[in-house]
Amino acid sequence: MADLQSKSDTCLNLKGSATSLRVCNEELPAVLRKIVAISKTNIEHIEVLVKKVQILDEIWQSLLDEPEEMIKGLMPVVKSIISQGYPDYQFEDTEIEDLLKERVKEIISGPSEEEAQTETPMESIPWRGGSPRKMKLKGEVFELRNSFEILVNTANWLIKNGKLKPSDCPVGIGRGKRNLINKEPKHKYGDDFRAPKKLSNGLWIETHYSTAGCINYTKRLLEKFGVSSDILTIE
Repeated sequence: MADLQSKSDTCLNLKGSATSLRVCNEELPAVLRKIVAISKTNIEHIEVLVKKVQILDEIWQSLLDEPEEMIKGLMPVVKSIISQGYPDYQFEDTEIEDLLKERVKEIISGPSEEEAQTETPMESIPWRGGSPRKMKLKGEVFELRNSFEILVNTANWLIKNGKLKPSDCPVGIGRGKRNLINKEPKHKYGDDFRAPKKLSNGLWIETHYSTAGCINYTKRLLEKFGVSSDILTIE
């Protein structure tokens, strides 16, 4: 058509009652994918699509918050690649693990400017022992049966000492995608806590973490409320 210019100048506006899409300088397959994405069928199921995105985002956030799980998953993959592609070289597990820790740390570093101002950066602290049996908070001793009690006991300790109040909620730890403590057992996007525990003042805390995750989140929770994480001892 005469009024169509070169591809670099092409702009197409697609408008519908529920959404609109502006396409500029894109290849036809990309345009078609977007048209399919806003088709009537998908619009009718938009809540499901949004929910799926939120679930995937939460899973990714969980991996970022607990990089140890990511490293565990990558270890056998890297070892398999080495055995197949470099059979003449022998690597200790610690060599591979150290490399993965460094690379994963690079991926997850660099929080947003707002979070960098409000949150004290802390190194993840790996837990290589068995199930912890006892914890101490500034001289107070708590017997432990489950790892999640580390978080619960610490949160209740903060409540007892006037640090953690309902007005502080929601309390987010990490990159802001999920809540650690809230008035209701809900995350930022309305998803339910996976392992909610009720605190002494009626607030809820998420405890769906590994032992190492519970310890790291506990230390970050203390720091968030102005208490040195050095007061925590795990045995």
